[in-house]
Amino acid sequence: MALELRNTSLFGLDLGNLWGGFRSGWSQALRWPIFAWLSPSEPVRVLLPDGSERVVAGTSAKPASRGARPRAVAVVLPDELVLVRELTLPALADDDLRQAIELDIAASSPFPPDQVAWGWQIDALDDTSLKCRVALAAPAHIDAYLAEQRPRLSKAVPELWAEAQAPIVFQGYGEAPRRKRLSTRRWAIVGMLLLVALLAVALAATPLLQLRERVFDARARFETLLAEAGPAVKGRDSLVRANERARAIQERSRHNVDLAKLLDTVTRLLPDDVYLSRFEIQGRQVRIAGFANNASALMEKLGAHGEFREVRAPSAITRQASSGKESFTIEFSIAGGEPAAPGAGEADAAASAGAAPISSSAPAAPGAAAAPAPASASAPSTATTPPPGSAPTAGATTSPRAVPAASSPATPSSATSTPATSTPAVAPPPPASAAKPSDGQRR
Repeated sequence: MALELRNTSLFGLDLGNLWGGFRSGWSQALRWPIFAWLSPSEPVRVLLPDGSERVVAGTSAKPASRGARPRAVAVVLPDELVLVRELTLPALADDDLRQAIELDIAASSPFPPDQVAWGWQIDALDDTSLKCRVALAAPAHIDAYLAEQRPRLSKAVPELWAEAQAPIVFQGYGEAPRRKRLSTRRWAIVGMLLLVALLAVALAATPLLQLRERVFDARARFETLLAEAGPAVKGRDSLVRANERARAIQERSRHNVDLAKLLDTVTRLLPDDVYLSRFEIQGRQVRIAGFANNASALMEKLGAHGEFREVRAPSAITRQASSGKESFTIEFSIAGGEPAAPGAGEADAAASAGAAPISSSAPAAPGAAAAPAPASASAPSTATTPPPGSAPTAGATTSPRAVPAASSPATPSSATSTPATSTPAVAPPPPASAAKPSDGQRR
């Protein structure tokens, strides 16, 4: 596809006629009353047909201000030399209006097309139409009249008007210098307005620019302070992290239980006739299961301890037919602090709760040696351990004492502690004391 360099159309808009469109719109805007101040009136010296003259403001019948010095001179043609025609046309730009008037003159003028002078003046304007008056005259008549008025004109090039009360300016007779001066003053006014607008924008933008510079300066200072305070900030962050770790450790320590102390406390509280088959810890909740002569007394003893709360039996207490002991399961919770070893008061409570005696003795048969009590083997650490079934033999000097097994090392657990099983161990029997043989026996 060949590139058309002379094609100035862009999306249907003729860029070549862009300036012409702007001029057309500008000329229409200047007709509005709101923009009348953009067209200042220049004083004009007007020579009337009756021989008098006066100074008016622009192309109007309004007298100019006192002391005005006119630079333009206008000659008003007598009415008998001018034909006036009124037209109603659409609201057109100046160039389009000029072409429309030329077409009307060519169609209705009594003078030949190349021998007619004309001018036009807009009288009324609305959104859709305008009314204008068109003045026609023969150039020969105009030249003869100007020759008569030459003594009054001296060397000035006059404009040519028709109807002094509502002047119509003929085209091409000396109005160009005045219109050029009017356009120059108009652009000067527009330039001053633009300058004022720029100054206003500058005044409005100056505080913003100052604030912007302050922001940049503050940011630079802040970066400098950050660089200087870098070591202190790092130290502060390290201290904060250390404090957080310390708080986390304290919180964990507050919720964890010292298993070694707990096992030691429970071991000291259990009577000698109690054997544990299960010892579970979950958080601060403890569950024990085993066998005892009196499980109810054991519950009362645990409840009397100051560090244990909510002592209860989740299942019924049953008695074993083979051993005569009660099978129990007891649950309790640990208070906020770590459990402490029972004191003297707790020992008295243990004694009053019906704990088994430490030792018992029976008289030995005369002349017979005391039979040693059978030693009970230690119960293995299993989920369920039956109580030792051995009973003291008659004639024994001492009965074996059941001692709970030592507690396992404490292993804190964040979620669920591994059930620690502690089973009582039976102490080995003391050495049997043999009776001294008599003389007959010695023989």
